[in-house]
Amino acid sequence: MMDIWKNLMVPFSSFFGFIVQIYVKISKRNIIIQDPSGFKFQLQPGDEIAFYYKRKSVTDATNIIKFIRQYVQKNWVCVDIGANKGAVSMPLWQMVGTKEGKVISIEPDPNNIGKIKTNFSLNNIPDWYIENVALSNQEGETELRIYPKCNGWQTMGNPSFAADYESYLVRVPTTRFDTLMNTLNIETIQFVKIDTEGAELLVLEGMRDYLHKKSIKCVIYEVNPLMLEGMKITVTQLMSFWNDLSYDLYILSST
Repeated sequence: MMDIWKNLMVPFSSFFGFIVQIYVKISKRNIIIQDPSGFKFQLQPGDEIAFYYKRKSVTDATNIIKFIRQYVQKNWVCVDIGANKGAVSMPLWQMVGTKEGKVISIEPDPNNIGKIKTNFSLNNIPDWYIENVALSNQEGETELRIYPKCNGWQTMGNPSFAADYESYLVRVPTTRFDTLMNTLNIETIQFVKIDTEGAELLVLEGMRDYLHKKSIKCVIYEVNPLMLEGMKITVTQLMSFWNDLSYDLYILSST
């Protein structure tokens, strides 16, 4: 394994990232990079390394991470639904601490579970609560569509915009949010992040009991019309979910 202890900001150009990506592909070796926040990530052949360098991050959830650092408090219980490589789970752990705080990282793609654990280990973060399951509005199984060249697009749908991209299906278990939280003996949750590439409405339906009881303080979720189309769900349907719930809705801006 090769360690690259370069802050992604210095320099963080597409050209440098492209060179690194070629090196990883040819050598078939993993590398470790450190992002501007100080978190370390292991990247592998096939990862979008050049794109990560251009974006200055391994995640597009930078607004959410800013919000977490301003809002999330020590000893909170938080849930990261659609954890991918753990890029949101790690700042959550940083804020809540490991004594009384908890972060449950939920990721349906079995290929990402080892990546989450590796990244947690690199950053001295416990892997106590990593769940390899897809959250939905019912128990059972579903087909998860994997895009090998676009890790982060894993979806239970079939979006038309991605029709020309290579993909394959895997069967994954599904469970409801309330079922999983009851199994983990968690009654009150302060923060939930949902990024499930179009399945957000199904996830919310599975946590309705917790929301009705106001057992969840704050939910941040993605609204992506391209991925919602693949699930045959509209933005109106997703937003209307909140009509009978006593929550205030806001758009999360870059500030």
